[in-house]
Amino acid sequence: MVESGLISTTNNQEEVAVARATLKDVKTALDNTNHRRSHDSRAAVQATVAFTNGEEVGRRRLRSKVAKRLCINRKRITTSALTKKP
Repeated sequence: MVESGLISTTNNQEEVAVARATLKDVKTALDNTNHRRSHDSRAAVQATVAFTNGEEVGRRRLRSKVAKRLCINRKRITTSALTKKP
């Protein structure tokens, strides 16, 4: 039943809890720095948005879901992916 997805293991529950806590922390950081107009705060927001667009997010095609959870424009994540250097 675990393999079929009906029951989740404790490891899966821990991963989900970590992912939710991380998303909540990133959203809080974005909310706190998003409306500031200094160069440092803009750089922090850009770095945070670029951080949320890793290889795993792109491979699993989750950019729009991440953008929705963080309440930011989806194009902002896509743009950070295009400007990110390997």
